[in-house]
Amino acid sequence: MVVVKATARRAIRCHMRLVRPKNYYHFHEDVGPTHFYKVILVYVLELLLIPNGFCKHMTNIPLEVVLKMNTGCKWRVTLQRVNRKIALDKGWAGFAIAHHIQIDYLVVFKVLIVDTFKMIVFDIFGAEAEGKCKKHHEALALFWEV
Repeated sequence: MVVVKATARRAIRCHMRLVRPKNYYHFHEDVGPTHFYKVILVYVLELLLIPNGFCKHMTNIPLEVVLKMNTGCKWRVTLQRVNRKIALDKGWAGFAIAHHIQIDYLVVFKVLIVDTFKMIVFDIFGAEAEGKCKKHHEALALFWEV
């Protein structure tokens, strides 16, 4: 009787190892890219163009987006059409100044929802730049901070 129970337990364990868990509620949707990046080659305060390859997958282009940083900072920026391209326009200059974005920095954008981008800024050494959003000037933050 004891031998039968031990054999049954071993058989169940072996069976459990062979059976892989099923991936319930896992679907692949054709949603297009969710990330893009920009290398700041010149100090651009007026506009920051969004790559065309990314824009063509955006079905609804909002008038305004919210940029979120890892520090918890949120910044509102308008989108503008410029020569058949889409650019971050009003609010981008204040954001770039407040976060000390410089030439040769890499800025990575991730779309969280249609009108919200999460951003990570990397400095010239490849390390994540420290967020400076908590104490930006009232003149910059008065209208654009969410």
